[in-house]
Formats: sequence, C-alpha cells, structure tokens
Amino acid sequence: MRQTNASRWAGSGWPAFRAELHARAVELIEEPEARGIFATDAGGTAYGMPHGVVIARSAAQISRVMQAAQAHGVPVTVRGGGLTTEGESVAYGGVLLDMTGMSRVVSVDKQGLSVRTQAGIFWAQLAEVLRRHGMDYLSAPLNLTSSVGGTLGVGGIDVNSARLGCSADQALALQVVTPTGEIVECSDQENAELFRRVILGYGQFGVITEATLRIRPYTPLRMHYFYYSSLRTAIEDLQMLDAADASDYSGILTMMDRAINLLVAFDSDQREAQFDARFRRKLRGRGEARFAVGMALYYALRPWGWREALYLVRRKRELFPQFRRKEFFRDGRMHDRSVVFSRAVWRFWGGRQMVIPDLATSAEKFAAAVERGNAVRRRGARLRLRVRAGDRPGAVQPRSAAVVQERDLRHRRRDRRELLPLRRHDEGLHPARVRRCAGRAAPRHEAPRRPGDDPESRCDILSAMDHGACSGCSLCLLVCPVWRETRDVRLTPRGRAKARQHGASAAAIAASLDSCTLCGACEPACPEALPLVDMVLELRRQRPLTEVTFAAKSPPAVTARRMLLPGRVLGTDEARRRRTLALLGAGWALAEDDGADIALALEAGRAVPDARRDAFLGPLRAARRLVVAEGLLLRALRRWLPKVPSISLGEALTMKSAIRDKLRADDLYVIEPRAFHHDHARLVGHYDGLRAASGCEMNLDLQRIAIPASQAQWILEGRQVARIVVEDVNDGAAFSFAAAPVIHVADL
Repeated sequence: MRQTNASRWAGSGWPAFRAELHARAVELIEEPEARGIFATDAGGTAYGMPHGVVIARSAAQISRVMQAAQAHGVPVTVRGGGLTTEGESVAYGGVLLDMTGMSRVVSVDKQGLSVRTQAGIFWAQLAEVLRRHGMDYLSAPLNLTSSVGGTLGVGGIDVNSARLGCSADQALALQVVTPTGEIVECSDQENAELFRRVILGYGQFGVITEATLRIRPYTPLRMHYFYYSSLRTAIEDLQMLDAADASDYSGILTMMDRAINLLVAFDSDQREAQFDARFRRKLRGRGEARFAVGMALYYALRPWGWREALYLVRRKRELFPQFRRKEFFRDGRMHDRSVVFSRAVWRFWGGRQMVIPDLATSAEKFAAAVERGNAVRRRGARLRLRVRAGDRPGAVQPRSAAVVQERDLRHRRRDRRELLPLRRHDEGLHPARVRRCAGRAAPRHEAPRRPGDDPESRCDILSAMDHGACSGCSLCLLVCPVWRETRDVRLTPRGRAKARQHGASAAAIAASLDSCTLCGACEPACPEALPLVDMVLELRRQRPLTEVTFAAKSPPAVTARRMLLPGRVLGTDEARRRRTLALLGAGWALAEDDGADIALALEAGRAVPDARRDAFLGPLRAARRLVVAEGLLLRALRRWLPKVPSISLGEALTMKSAIRDKLRADDLYVIEPRAFHHDHARLVGHYDGLRAASGCEMNLDLQRIAIPASQAQWILEGRQVARIVVEDVNDGAAFSFAAAPVIHVADL
C-alpha cells in the first residue's frame, strides 16, 4: 500500500508517453492549475502532483492510456471520489486517471433488480437515478462522494451491511481494463479469477469501468435511538441485534466516551413490530429524556467536568437537528437516509481528526478491540493538545507523522513547486505561503526554518473570498449543472478553488468562470459554507464577460411602501405583471426601475457605477417590503439594503392561498434556483410545506437542491406530469420539448 507523501516518480518516460497519447487522440491535461485540483485526497491526508491528468471517458480510452503507460513505464493512479485512507488516490508523479468522467447509469432493470452503471459515478448520483425508477441500492458507504468503482475495490460499509453485506457483495459483474490494456467482462461465471481479484483488490489488478449491481425497491425507514454511557455495553447490544437479525439497519454514533448512541431502523412496520415485541426490552440503552436526566445528575455530582457537560449540550443542539430535518421526514419516516447521514458525517465527523480503524477480529474479541483502539485515540488527542499548547520558540515538539512529512517536504527546494501549499482550514496549520498571502505572521518557531526565496508565484489566493478554505470534498459536484453536462471537474466550484489555491489567475480559469450558471446550488451543499457564487462574481469582475449599457433613470414620481421588482424573470407581459400585483394584494406597486440592467451587470461581472446604483436604491430605501424576481439582484439588495425585508417572487406568490389551492398532485413545480439557494436553509421548509399540501412534484434532488431548468431532460426523467409550473417565465423555453403545458405560477 502506498504511504502518505511517498517518493516522487522521476518522470524519465514522460515525453514519449505524452507523444503517444497525443497520437492516439487522448487528451492529457498538464496545466499546473488543473493538475493542482488533484493534488490532495478529499481529507487532505496526502499531497502530491501528477505529471498529467486524463479524464476518463470510455473503456477504450482507458485501454489506450494503460497500453501507453506499460510501454513507457509511467505509473497510473486511479481516482474516484478521492476518499482514501493512506493517500492511494494521490499521484506522486505519473498520470492520474480521473474516473468521475465516467459517471452515467447505463441501464436499470426493475424486473431483474439490477443496474448497470459506469464506475466513476458517485453513490449519491446512482441513488438519484434509481429513485426515478422507484428503486434503491442495497448497501453503500455513508458518504455522498464515494465512487462506485472505488468502493467495490475496498468493500464499502453501510448501516445495513450486517444484514445485506458490504457494497462489494452487491456486484454481479464488472467491466475491467487490465494493466496491459485489455477490456474484460468478468463475474462469478465469466473470468471468475479476475473478478475475485478485482473485488476488494484496492485497484491493483485493473481499472473497473462498469459494474452491474443488485438493487431493491425503495422504502423509507423509521428510526429509533438508544443512549448509552458505556461504549462496551452499546457494542454488546449492537452485536446482539446483528446476530439475531433484529433490525434492518443498525450502527453506533459517538459524541464522547460517556455519550454513545445506538441507532436502529426498519424498512417495514412488520419488522419494527417484531423488534418491539422481542428485543426492545433486552437493550440496556435509555431514551433521550432519561439519558439527559442521568447525565445531568452525573455532572451535578462532578462539577469539575462542566466543560464536558457544556460540550455535550452544544453538540446535541448542533447534531440532533441534522437527523430530524423536517424536509426528510414524512409520516414519521426518514427519506433519503444516505443524504441525512452523509451530511452529518461530513459536518460533525469529517476531517483528518476522524479515526476509522480496520478491525479484523472475532465477535467475542470485538468489543475489547474497539476499546483498545479508543484508548489509542484518546492518547493521540491528548498528545495533540500538548503539541498545540507548547507552541513556543525553539521547542522540540512531538508531531504526528503526517504533519512531519508535510512540513519537511515544504523545505525541499526541488519538490516545493509540486506540493500543495495549503492545509485544511480547520487544522490550525497554515503553511508559510498561505499565511503570507492572508496577512498572518509565521509562528516564531517556524520562521528560521523557511528558505529565503519562494519559487512559487506570489498570487494572492486568499482575497475577501477565501478559496483557501475549500477542502476539496467534491460535494459541490453532485449538484453542479455544468458538471452534470460535462463531467469535467475543472469547470466546477471545487476545480476553481483548487486551481486558485495553486496560484491560477482569473484568466487561467476563464473557461470555468464563463461556464458557471450562477445557480447557487453549490452553496447549500458546501460543508464549509463558502460564498461560492460571490467568488465567481468577484473573479468575473477581473475579466467581465460582456458590455452592459446602463439605463439613465429619472427619480420616480411616486414611491410605494411595498414594491415588486419584476426584472426578466417575470417577463414583459403587462397582463401577467398586473395579475402578479393583484395576487400580492392591496398596497403593492410595480417599481418603475426594476434594476434589470444592474442584474445583467452583476451576472456579467461589470462594475455598477455609483450614480446608477444610487439612483436605483433611492426609491427603495423607504420601502417596507420588496419582492424581487431576479435572484442575483435579490442577493445584492439584501447586502445593499439590509434593513429592508426582501423576498423572492416565488416565495411571495406561493404564500398565497389562491396559488397554493390551484397546485395539483400531477403538477411539476419548477423553483427558480438563484433565490432559492441563496436562502436555502429557510426556503427548503417553505417549499416542503407546499409540496406536502399540494402533492406536486418539484425540481429538487435528494439533497433538496433545486435543479436548474437547463437540466429539463433530467428533471422530467421518470416523471409523468400534467402541467409544468415555473417561477421564471424564461424557464418555459427549456421545457418546450415536453408534452405537458408550461404555465407561469402567476397564471394559475
């Protein structure tokens, strides 16, 4: 197994390898900013730069790459989601094969309960496609950005794996490109030896390009939680349930050694009733209320542990709502468990401080093995605390191996150009170059060790919009409409942030900036809560897209307390505008200056002249409420006029009973994404209530992110709708191919 930050390949055969790929029509990406996108794994465990990157497009293309690599002795690193424990997905020279370029579902067989899919697809994407057919995968890691091929190579554990097996157990057949470039179909019946080697083979025996997996009908689940103050007791109860096949899902979540949660879940009422009758009384865990009382009494008798008590209270307030979000529950059942658990894992258990041990032991020794591992983890935590507390000049301090390697490599002049000069923002470790760009001084104990010159460019990668905070988790890829179309990570928020971390200018990533639709879907998906749309707008201002002619507006004769700014979203139909005003109610007026030119300038990256902005904002300052149809303009107005309440047109209309009562269960309601994603935390509940009241379908994915109308084919796939109701009148053109009529929400 490759070690973290392994030695770098010298590159002797690279020129000939490059020439052969060019001759065989294989695109090889060698730009430093593009290669930097792949310089770390998703957790920042390892750092290394490939000589070049190939985005996988087909088995035939991969075959050509493997043949050329064999001929010229070039190492090949295969990467899916980048979720590796020892840096296996990081290339230390050679060529990196980005498998996410092959991430489409080939076919779904509902009768045969199987799916054929390309191996680079994320499990979350596979779940999206299967749901349109009323199906679901059997078992997959609780991580939205795990790839199917990568998971089959290592196993893949889910909270139902005790009952259904790991992800690799669901594989029926594979298409594999061998190290010599052969394209081989294998299964238990055909090329069985290769099949057995590739499954759980850590990628050593070939590249998985397609897989046939078992699937099942989709069912929501009902959750039960039991709370323990002893890890051993919780593990013993978990083993008892698994041995008796007492539940469909089971697992343990820990907040600290004295606060353990055993979760048990069921697909059917029958299984749940059997559990209640036979096993519930055998569990030694308590309900939430009883456990809280017990913990309060424990810390009341031990006041010196008040910090632990405060931590538990804070953790409970942050964590528990994530498992009980209303938009994922209907009739007491959890829908889309993979999303609920994966988002919580990323937010509360993600990062390099997370420990995932591999235990190979008997059932009788399992609890003891977990306790020993937990003791090691506690000692490591105490060591890290001592290291950070002892930060003083000249001190010789113990450091973890990963920190030692990264810091030592930083001072090797030969390798410095090739290393990612950034660590995850939550580690408290800021490399010299990033610290310098951000205006922070270096720690005193590190300053004498820094070389006098810095061969890297002095690009200020940490502006007001902190691209350096991007950890590279790839969650933005799942919701990015540009990535759905191109499967090119360079055109995604992650690609832009990683390129900027490597000093790329706005001109160097111009194609990525121009392709962004500014839908904002990436913002609610980002665990770092980065203002990703504002980042694109800031970079576009460095190289604007188009010229914008600003209108010369005179002050309006009459100003109103409640104003509607229709913009391009509502269109130029005067009758529709009047109907919209009537729906909003008495006291509403149409703004004479709706700022359409300003919205266009914001999108194009053009600076708005102060005089034009002041003329636009003047009449609005006295307003008590604004309804803004343009999503980007709404975002800007909330920044310019923070004291004036403003909401989107879609929200304003769907609050009216006249609209809500006219929506039907066979309607598809298309939410305008820009305004929705800007206020996602609040609006997701509003639209979920609208869905529950009307029964209509919506353009929301499993994460409750709005899919833009540009993805109309995907929005309608697997759905039978009678009407398509849009908030943005311009979205109607995207659905022109559909048989169902397209209606603006104001025209219902």
